[in-house]
Amino acid sequence: RQSSIYRLQKPPQREQVPKDAWDKPTSLPSKSILTGMLAFLAGATNAIVFTKYKCYSNMMTGNSIMVGEGLATLHWAKFAFVSSMVGHYVAGVAIFRLLDSKLGLRRVIVTAPLVLLLYLAADAWSGRFDTIWHVPLLALAAGLANAFSSSTQTVVTNMLTGHWNTIGNFLGDLMSGKGAKGRSAAKRSLGITTTLLLGVVAGATLMEHGVNPRFWWLGAAYACVFAWYDGATLRSAGRR
Repeated sequence: RQSSIYRLQKPPQREQVPKDAWDKPTSLPSKSILTGMLAFLAGATNAIVFTKYKCYSNMMTGNSIMVGEGLATLHWAKFAFVSSMVGHYVAGVAIFRLLDSKLGLRRVIVTAPLVLLLYLAADAWSGRFDTIWHVPLLALAAGLANAFSSSTQTVVTNMLTGHWNTIGNFLGDLMSGKGAKGRSAAKRSLGITTTLLLGVVAGATLMEHGVNPRFWWLGAAYACVFAWYDGATLRSAGRR
């Protein structure tokens, strides 16, 4: 029968496939490079924001401690400010999560320009008004960036406590004779700590020499990272 003949036919050979289908790359962007970029940017952002404002835009443990301190000392201005930082950060994570669930990899058409716009708005606000209330915009952008990192890398690139734990666990296992258990995880954690600290050194060096950089370049860097990874992954998925 005709149907059985079709079942016995050989799969299409190369010349039967559309001309350019075999030549399109399907490899994904390097996750190790992306992780390093995100860790470096996180370190640079932390150094600049902390030096200028004595708070963190992308590490909420420190801000949460200051929330409690403000509450305990009845320092309501401090309490309101750092509470706003935490709230904006959480909002940034929620926004990324929503865009990711609704758009998938096409989230990049919103996330890339949005993170750049937030950093530009922080620059414009700080240049026009003598206030620190533009800093929560940086926390909102950091929430987007860190949610992107967790989503694409399944690893935290803006905080180091967990990574130091991983390195310590590996060293303990090594000394106890358990061999190289956890070597790959420790290697990744060491890479993240190193690149984040390099970012801190870069940001702190700029501030130490009175450069006082604007924030837009951080937003541009994050937007480029978003566009590079999500865009390349989206194209790769479409070519398979």
